[in-house]
Amino acid sequence: MSAAVKLLNAAHFHLDEGGLAFLSGGTAAFSEPETSTVRDFLLGEKSEREVLAAVDFHSWGQLILHQPGWTGDGSADDDVPAELKAEMVELTDKMVLAIKQRTGAQYVASPGSDMYAVGGSADDWLYKEGTDTGLGFAIELRDTDATGGYGSFILPASQIEPTTGDVMASILAIVDHVLERHT
Repeated sequence: MSAAVKLLNAAHFHLDEGGLAFLSGGTAAFSEPETSTVRDFLLGEKSEREVLAAVDFHSWGQLILHQPGWTGDGSADDDVPAELKAEMVELTDKMVLAIKQRTGAQYVASPGSDMYAVGGSADDWLYKEGTDTGLGFAIELRDTDATGGYGSFILPASQIEPTTGDVMASILAIVDHVLERHT
C-alpha cells in the first residue's frame, strides 16, 4: 500500500505537530526527494552567500503566510523577535498590495498559525534555518470562487496566466524589500 505525502509538511521543523499533523509529512523530515533537494540547494547557497528571503508556493487559498506557523500556543519557537515580526508583516502587506495592483487578486496576509497551524512546514524551516534573515514565507496561490475557479487545487486554465502575475508581483515585492533593507 502506498501513502501520499503532503510536501508542505515534509520539512523537519516540528514535523507532524500542529493543527494539521494528520497530513502526512513523510516517514521522516526531508524524506522526500523534492524536499531534500530544496533543503540541500538552500544550505549550499547559504554556505557561499547570504540567502535573504525564500518562499514556499502552494495552492490554494490566496494567502501569504508568515511566522509563527506551526502553532500559536506561545512556545519558544513561536517567539519571533518583535523587530523581525514587524518586518514580516510589513513585507507581506507589500506583497498583498503588489499582487492587487498587478492582477487585481485579493490575497490575505497572516501568521500561518492564525489560518491553520501545520508542523513540518517549509516556511517554518525557511524562517529557522533556510534563510539568513528569517524571511521565510508560504504563499497559497489561487484558486478561489472569487477568481472564477472551483475553490480547489484544480486551477482553471483561464487562471494560470493571472496566477503567474501574482507570483511575479510577490517576488518583485520581496526583491525590492530585501534590496532596501538588507543590502
